[in-house]
Amino acid sequence: MQMPIATLDDRVSVSSAWRNAVGYLKQQPGRKCYNLAYMVTQPDAWTQEDASTIAAFDEFAKGAGRHPVTTVANTIFPLACYRVRGADGVFEHYPDEIYPRVKTTWGTYAERMLRRRDAQGNLLRHRDGQLVNPLKSLTEKLRHRVAAARGTKTHYELPVSDEVFEISTYDPVRDARYPRGGPCLSHLSFKLDPSNNVRLTAFYRSHFYLDRALGNLVGLGRLQRFVADQAECDVGPLTLIASEACVESSLGTAKAAAVNDFLAKLGI
Repeated sequence: MQMPIATLDDRVSVSSAWRNAVGYLKQQPGRKCYNLAYMVTQPDAWTQEDASTIAAFDEFAKGAGRHPVTTVANTIFPLACYRVRGADGVFEHYPDEIYPRVKTTWGTYAERMLRRRDAQGNLLRHRDGQLVNPLKSLTEKLRHRVAAARGTKTHYELPVSDEVFEISTYDPVRDARYPRGGPCLSHLSFKLDPSNNVRLTAFYRSHFYLDRALGNLVGLGRLQRFVADQAECDVGPLTLIASEACVESSLGTAKAAAVNDFLAKLGI
């Protein structure tokens, strides 16, 4: 059976986009769909709806024994490191000092954007001895392009692979042995539009809308804001594409009835 791409209406903020996607997925057979796509027009905005939705989610997640939004968001972008130490806090302090203390079997997106490793787990270096830092290379190239007001505006990629302008988070050396698990976020693609706004498209191989998606959206918005700041640009839209997306019927210790009650309180 052929299934069309599920393209949802644009939403202004990340929480509004999340609520809309959860509402759509609830109505689908098995509470999931293939090829879900939508756009957040102001991903770095912070509205009262964002605050209330995230507060409600965090309370629910705590009761279910799951991670709050900020914990999930920090796996994509370590905001506290940026606020306290600036860009060096992201590029150097987080991967060298913080990540080794907090790393688990999940939540490695930020480290994958900031370092590259070989099959034995050794850090890769450029010929000059500098550590390979895909995110830093990408932001430097974007900044140079904007300053020069010329050059291509469409090839700033982060496969989270080892190409400098690709950030792919899926690494076949590290992840191929897992029949399930590993990074769900597969690729990040940054573009400069004609107005020099930084646009971001994030590709997920699978996306779990209760356990991860809200925190993922917040983290992606923060990452996009950081890249735009480093390139001295404004933030453009954030586009999410998931080859498979679902909203779980239960989460942690929260069974179906508790999940349904939580979503009903949010008007979903």
